[in-house]
Amino acid sequence: MSSASAVSPLRVSAPPKLSMSPGVQRFAPGDKIRCPPFGDGVVRESRIEKGREILIVDFPMVEDMRIDTTTRHVRLLDDNAEIVDDELPL
Repeated sequence: MSSASAVSPLRVSAPPKLSMSPGVQRFAPGDKIRCPPFGDGVVRESRIEKGREILIVDFPMVEDMRIDTTTRHVRLLDDNAEIVDDELPL
């Protein structure tokens, strides 16, 4: 047997989830949000499904858009369209 050092297998980690707190509702009906590439919209519905927050959002060009906050970058906006939550960079 060779005394050469063994090469450990490459470890691949799962991609980071965009929601910092899975299973926790961050949004409520009436909240203004920003979600690239759709832009600014208004939350009509928010619910938890299988530990994921699911939003139904109305955007200027698309109504009834279903958004999974663990796979999309969703930011809460104030009344002046300024980002309120700054937990993740854009």
